[in-house]
Amino acid sequence: MLRETIERYPSSVAAQQNLAHLLGERSESLPDSIAAMDEVVRLNGSDLKRLAAALAARGVLHARAGNAERAVADGNDAIERDPSPENRCQLAAIHALLATEGTEVATRFDSALRQLARAAWDDPALVRRRLEQDPDLASLREVPEIEALSKLLVRLGSLAE
Repeated sequence: MLRETIERYPSSVAAQQNLAHLLGERSESLPDSIAAMDEVVRLNGSDLKRLAAALAARGVLHARAGNAERAVADGNDAIERDPSPENRCQLAAIHALLATEGTEVATRFDSALRQLARAAWDDPALVRRRLEQDPDLASLREVPEIEALSKLLVRLGSLAE
């Protein structure tokens, strides 16, 4: 149904974005998902915030596909254009997804923690939700510094209520 909508309305950002997210949930569909998100990036070229969000989302898709260089480049490009808490959480997810075995795991976790801490400064509730619910951040949940950040965010949330 989404593909039919895209055929009828090829400049529909919402349809392209929904298709990209739907396909991005299955690893065998990641190339198609990235292609759909490429179109979202192209269609949002004149809107800085939407372009940044599309770049961040495409970066996550590249990370899921194991394309480290492209993933990090998109994530960094996104926060250069719009360093919003959401885009910083997406860049943290990119680093978390790329933190596989090897010597760079600690570096990736540090980069993810840095982005989450910066995002938490502006929107602690968002970071808390993302840490609890985002499957792309799952590998971080056992990292001691992330556990400490999570506890701090819970405490901040209770103070704000």
